[in-house]
Amino acid sequence: MLAQIRFGILPLHIELCKFRGTKLEERFCQICDTPTIEDKYHFVIICDAYIEIRAQMFHEIIVKYPNFVSLSNMERFLYIMTHEWTILSRYLTKAWHIRNIYIYQNNTIAVQCDMKRIKIKYIRVPPSTNRTTTRA
Repeated sequence: MLAQIRFGILPLHIELCKFRGTKLEERFCQICDTPTIEDKYHFVIICDAYIEIRAQMFHEIIVKYPNFVSLSNMERFLYIMTHEWTILSRYLTKAWHIRNIYIYQNNTIAVQCDMKRIKIKYIRVPPSTNRTTTRA
């Protein structure tokens, strides 16, 4: 996954939807409720679905590089992408797991983190009950 994100081929909507003919400005993140394009910057720095594991990643970086807190989001992203491959790799593994569960298994996710582990609780979302059709 680290190589995929560094080469820009991680299958986020920014990449996948271009093959479906979706306009760039419509390749939104399916995880958070904001109309934001799901690209690697959004996936690593912005998306609210990964806030707890991102905080864990930031904490690990701040221990090594205290000035990280004073960087802008874009500077943080560039720093992580160029200097913190091991920490980023752990984040990517956890975030990708959460993303896949949410998108492909139609679950709501409750995430609980500590500094070493991530616990994910899966809550099955019942199928929509308003799918009634009438025939004339």
